[in-house]
Amino acid sequence: STYTFCYLGYFIAGYLIHSGYFSKKQEDLLIVIGFVMFFIQVLLISCGKGLNLDMNSSTGPIVFFYSVGLFTLVKRIMGKINLSSKFSVIFKTMASTSLGIYIIHPLFIRLFDKFFSVNEMSLLHIYIFPFMVYIVCMMLVLLIKRIPGGKYIFP
Repeated sequence: STYTFCYLGYFIAGYLIHSGYFSKKQEDLLIVIGFVMFFIQVLLISCGKGLNLDMNSSTGPIVFFYSVGLFTLVKRIMGKINLSSKFSVIFKTMASTSLGIYIIHPLFIRLFDKFFSVNEMSLLHIYIFPFMVYIVCMMLVLLIKRIPGGKYIFP
């Protein structure tokens, strides 16, 4: 669907960052651009203009670039942290659900929007729904993986 296609850039950028495609210097630039975009976002919201701009939507360039910068920064930090085996198992389990979450998350965003009667520019949609959608989708993917044949639906 068109809704899912809009998020293809996130999937491609995430794959490139995860696979080590970018040099350290390029990753530094992505992090800096991410911080700049975040501060532009905060400035636009504080001026009352941020929630009305198309470029500021979840598929717009401001949100895209600060998401890419944040992912790059988190990847770098996590590479330097030595986690206990218990946390490693938890993070590995969570990471194994990312493709399934990517596939089904647009459905849950729409369901939550309808259920809570909010639009895409609502503060609830922007700040709370990502956590709700992630948790619900992760639980659903893990549940489906446990049923026979489920691992073929969400590898």
